[in-house]
Amino acid sequence: LRGILTIQGNEIWGNSAGPVHSAGGGVWIGGIHSLIADNRFGENTSADTGGGLWAGFEGSKFIISNVFVSNRSGDIGGGVFVDQGYAAVKGNRLYGNKAARGPGIGAGTRGRKTIEDNIES
Repeated sequence: LRGILTIQGNEIWGNSAGPVHSAGGGVWIGGIHSLIADNRFGENTSADTGGGLWAGFEGSKFIISNVFVSNRSGDIGGGVFVDQGYAAVKGNRLYGNKAARGPGIGAGTRGRKTIEDNIES
């Protein structure tokens, strides 16, 4: 892996991935080291996983101090979904996100994850 992707200080609003077998309605990140910080994700939708944000595959993902509001996914992780690689999900605020499982934060079974100090309602 080379470099790092930084997504910081953005409004990511009203996007969708779908209609079937889709992930990451707002943003989809795979196979790269990444920092996702100080963004606002709102009203994004995905048919499957990660309504606001999907982050997986190789690389380390640092998802820090974002706000996820009213995002939806059909399966897991209405606000954010992480799987594979390493993911640190810290200090985020998640409000009114919806999913069949894990309405705020959803996590797959592969890779290492640190999920702490998030506020969800």
